Amino acid sequence: MTAAYTSRDEKEVSWRTSSELKQAKMKVLITNCTVNSALAIMRTLHSEGAEVIGADARRLPFDLHSSCAPPYEKIAPNDSSEFVKSVLGVIDKHKPDVLLPCVGAAECSQAKEILSQSTNVLVPDFDAFRAVNDKRLIFEQCKQSAIRTPELLDVDSAKKSLRSGFFEAVVVKPRDNLGGGKGVSIVSNADELDRLIEDIEGRFGEALISEFVPGPDGGNIAIQLVFDSNSRLVGHFGLQKTRLQPAGVGIAGAAVSVHRIDLLQLILPMFTRLRWQGLAEVEFKIDSRTGQAWLIEVNARFSGSVEFAIACGVNLPFISCQAAMGLELPESTTPAYPEGVTYWNPIMYTTRSWLPSGAEIPSSLCRRRSAMSYAATVSVTPTGCPTPPR
Repeated sequence: MTAAYTSRDEKEVSWRTSSELKQAKMKVLITNCTVNSALAIMRTLHSEGAEVIGADARRLPFDLHSSCAPPYEKIAPNDSSEFVKSVLGVIDKHKPDVLLPCVGAAECSQAKEILSQSTNVLVPDFDAFRAVNDKRLIFEQCKQSAIRTPELLDVDSAKKSLRSGFFEAVVVKPRDNLGGGKGVSIVSNADELDRLIEDIEGRFGEALISEFVPGPDGGNIAIQLVFDSNSRLVGHFGLQKTRLQPAGVGIAGAAVSVHRIDLLQLILPMFTRLRWQGLAEVEFKIDSRTGQAWLIEVNARFSGSVEFAIACGVNLPFISCQAAMGLELPESTTPAYPEGVTYWNPIMYTTRSWLPSGAEIPSSLCRRRSAMSYAATVSVTPTGCPTPPR
């Protein structure tokens, strides 16, 4: 079996066997490398023997950087018109084999053709990206695949449903997926809708209203996916979020690994139809009334809990790099990780609001994993009812 990738030094196609490509020392450029997920990605790629280059728009105090990479390159913010140009400048300087965008996936997708002339980048075409990142469009895609989603409402219908008691609550959110529950509110008072919509549209653009699916924080299931350039699923990891911060709409503060082949098989036809390439995270909420799963969003980027997948043996960043370089990987049809492993996000504990009165923050959660004290850590524990480690 052979695989092709473009040599950055010779600017020509070079052929290698799969085993040679696995052993080759990749050079990987990671954008927005000061976020927690990027720090985890740099550590795991460095451990696999890759040479890691970090780039970010912000500078950390004292020029701190991961011990797995040299001082970071400066690039423009991803919402700047200069973002792609600045990334191309770093590519021209370092000639990486792979570009791995931790933030700026939309911009990289839109500039995919230009970026692909200089390095390997595994992102969806922009039409496909918009189809999942736009919450109105993704619900339309789901209808084509018979995937259950919450009903979208106009303002008058939402107010009427709340006042009549038909819905106990509705969800108000930005139309574009911003991640981490940013801009998302759960509303049970019809009189608050106009104010919330005005606030969201003033900060994030168009707002959407959807019905609220009732269920505890432990009812959210996320499936992290990697597709190769032929839209084949080459890596996946499932987790159930047992605690969210903020409650109901935020990031995973605690989770447990799960095997949900039923949900995986449900969503694959949609990604095949979109000819998806690269990363995606699909989130479902389990309805406490019926036990049915409702798709609530799709993120086209690395999850903030990617280190959990890595700790469980599913190295999604390394798989992404291999797929970007053209290595033909086996399809990920069955789970390749243990079920029932628990995850704790230490950032949540630094607020102390999660700990019992008088309890101290576990020192294991506060240790530094790199030059950054903000680096997330994982606690891999046996199966059982999740409780914070002491």
